[in-house]
Formats: sequence, C-alpha cells, structure tokens
Amino acid sequence: MFDFDSRWLSVAVSVALIVHAAASYIFYRKYLEVIEEFLSDVELVKKHRDAYGNHFLGRRMREIAIVFVIMVPGMYKRQEVIPMWKVRRVPAALRFGVKFHFYSSVTVVSSMALLYYAQHA
Repeated sequence: MFDFDSRWLSVAVSVALIVHAAASYIFYRKYLEVIEEFLSDVELVKKHRDAYGNHFLGRRMREIAIVFVIMVPGMYKRQEVIPMWKVRRVPAALRFGVKFHFYSSVTVVSSMALLYYAQHA
C-alpha cells in the first residue's frame, strides 16, 4: 500500500518512542509529588500514594491515577466524585504537561499500529 521505505518510518517511530519514554520519566520524576500536593484533597490520590509507595512500579501506578484524575475526573464516580475545582487547582502548565504526555503516548501507539499495518498490508 505504501510505496516508501518503511525502515525509515520504523526508525522514526522507535526514536519517538524512546524520546517519549525518557521525557515522560523525567517529567513525572520531577513533578509527580507536586501534582499530588495540589490534589491532596482527592482521597483517591492519597490512597494511591499510600498503597503503591515510591518504588518504580508504584510511581507508574500513581502517574496513571493522576492522568485519569486530570483527563477524566468523572471516571471515578463510584469511588469518589472529583469536582473540577479540585482539578483546576493544579497549575495550567502542569495540567498541560500531563495532557501532552497522554496525547503523545496515544500518538506513538497509533504510529506503531500504522507502521504495523504498512508493513503487513
């Protein structure tokens, strides 16, 4: 279907994946606790911090919880209703960083799926 050399696309997607993973790790390493402080009134964030701790996988679980609290706060209606004013207390730059990393991960995964389709079509 595609008439270009897909090896260059593979290299580009691989580089994008590595850059995204490194940038995400650095961003959350620096700002995870700061974002959690702004969301300290949210019981879900406190429970995730206490349950998962500060080791590598625990931090990833806390990052996922923060992403979902900021992106779709209505998702947790059964556990806790998270009002938007609590989410808006997080500075706009940090909310933008969380949303940027979420959307860039969606873009990288979509690119990987398109690459797979291009090579196997």
